[in-house]
Amino acid sequence: MKLKLMIIAGLLSALLAKPVMADFDKGIDAYEKQDFATALTEVINSAEQGNASAQFYLGIMYANGQSVAQDYKQAAYWYEQAAKKGHADAQFNLGNMYRKGKGVTQDYKKAFYWYEQTAKQGNTTAQFYLGIMYVSGEGVAQDQKKAVYWFEQAAKQGVASSQFNLGVMYANGQGVAQDYKQAIYWYEQAAKQGDASAQRNLGIMYANGEGVIQDYIQAHKWFNIASANGNETARKNRDEWVAPKMTPAQIQQAQALARAFLAGETIPPQTQPEKPATPTATTGTGFIIAKTGELVTNAHVVQNCKTIDVELGKQTLPAQIIAMDNHNDMAILKTNHKTTPASVVIGRVSLGQTIYAAGYPLRGLLGQDLQITNGIISGLNGIQNDYRYYQISAAVQ
Repeated sequence: MKLKLMIIAGLLSALLAKPVMADFDKGIDAYEKQDFATALTEVINSAEQGNASAQFYLGIMYANGQSVAQDYKQAAYWYEQAAKKGHADAQFNLGNMYRKGKGVTQDYKKAFYWYEQTAKQGNTTAQFYLGIMYVSGEGVAQDQKKAVYWFEQAAKQGVASSQFNLGVMYANGQGVAQDYKQAIYWYEQAAKQGDASAQRNLGIMYANGEGVIQDYIQAHKWFNIASANGNETARKNRDEWVAPKMTPAQIQQAQALARAFLAGETIPPQTQPEKPATPTATTGTGFIIAKTGELVTNAHVVQNCKTIDVELGKQTLPAQIIAMDNHNDMAILKTNHKTTPASVVIGRVSLGQTIYAAGYPLRGLLGQDLQITNGIISGLNGIQNDYRYYQISAAVQ
């Protein structure tokens, strides 16, 4: 007898569910046609009978004042009814209301809680907000690593703001090992979607030679693009920082690249940088500058190297980077070998002074031994009066 009653009750429940769904479908159809009066009548019936989607839509109508007096408290109430049933969009909207203090007392902890619930269901905007809250410590203990995690979840799904923030985290080494190449990659993803801040940051990376070879043409291009998208600081960076260091021809080239980007011309797809399958070796020239084994070389020679070996005569010695300046392309290495440093001119360099260029150009092709050319200081500043450089007449291969 009990079994039969349970079956009848189950059947009755199923029969009752059909009108609720029918009312909701009718309400949504009216809502999409902007017939809010009909939508309200139908949605209320479904919402009061526990339909989570109807409760969500009723919350929207109260929040927007659609065929009902705007009432944030009622909106929050109905969002919460749906949110407790696992409705992801309702959870997100409820999180927003707690964060902004609309219809409820502002409460960052509750905002965080509801964002986390919907983020776990794949809501990318909530994932972005979680990243922001972990960075700032708003509603949760500050945790840079967890911020990186949530930014990455949204960034991989194409959210430009998260791609930009993930780039910032990699550039600054916040919550993750500093990695300029990863920063460049994520800035590029956001920049392609029109994020002006990411476009400006790309300009900075190229101007400083961080994660890439220093390239004022690319820097000017990205500053130009960011400026066109309303970033006033990028315009100043372009005009006051990089343009004075460029020739007219270089500026024209940068402008052409910017126009091509803004016109939507096809750009070769970028892949996220990965560790190379097999290690590669590069060579460069360095000069001993201290008896205790320090030497100076170019930053691009040793950047991203896992191991560094220095050849001194017939000896091969391990070395470590102790200082690097990507802006000026210089690096100082340290070995444990004590030797006589190279002779360095101390005092003022004068125009016309004799100089020597020593190094190992195209080693292997032009020979293994040291090669030297001579000339004079032909200019006390570099191109566009760049004070960091001299101009020389010695041939450099």
